[in-house]
Amino acid sequence: MESYYSEKGPHPVWKIWLKTQEVIAERISNTSKKQMFMLLVIYGLAFSLDNASIRNMGERHEFPILLIVCAIVAPLAGLFTWFIGSAVLHGMSRLLGGTGSFKETRTALAWATVVYSAKLVIWVPQLLLYGRMMFTEQIPAGFLLIPFLLLSLLDTVLSIWYIVVVAKSMAEAHRLPLLRGFGTVIIPVALIILFRLIVTA
Repeated sequence: MESYYSEKGPHPVWKIWLKTQEVIAERISNTSKKQMFMLLVIYGLAFSLDNASIRNMGERHEFPILLIVCAIVAPLAGLFTWFIGSAVLHGMSRLLGGTGSFKETRTALAWATVVYSAKLVIWVPQLLLYGRMMFTEQIPAGFLLIPFLLLSLLDTVLSIWYIVVVAKSMAEAHRLPLLRGFGTVIIPVALIILFRLIVTA
């Protein structure tokens, strides 16, 4: 990205995994629009691939076309989901006593997406080994099943850690205790799950 990454110490992309609040405190007022856009485009690509996989879009579209579409919609997907997520997290943070601004919420969430974007590292071997199968209900058989399960497990771990990092980011951005930071994430997720259960009951 830009020159501030030349500062001494670990790169913030690595540092945010374990020292989330320290990174957010450093970057919350020191992140340019260009840096935000780059973070969100990369996140958008990871999100687009995950979404296409969940929806089994490979059963309706050709594999090369699917990859091209994911790449094209990545910026829009990243910006849209980031903005909506920021609005929800900001509102919940305020309800729990947070004092951060909407801009601080947006910046904190943009940096938190680094963890989600790391899923692209998993997508590389998944696409090379399984191709279109990643976007269908099919599951590989034989010796390809083991790496499939390992990569799926790693994907789950990253998803969980992403939630942790988002919670810690909100806690820092809104000057909240860590427990309330987790509340800003867990409460909306719980409400969404409850709503779906009621609708499908």
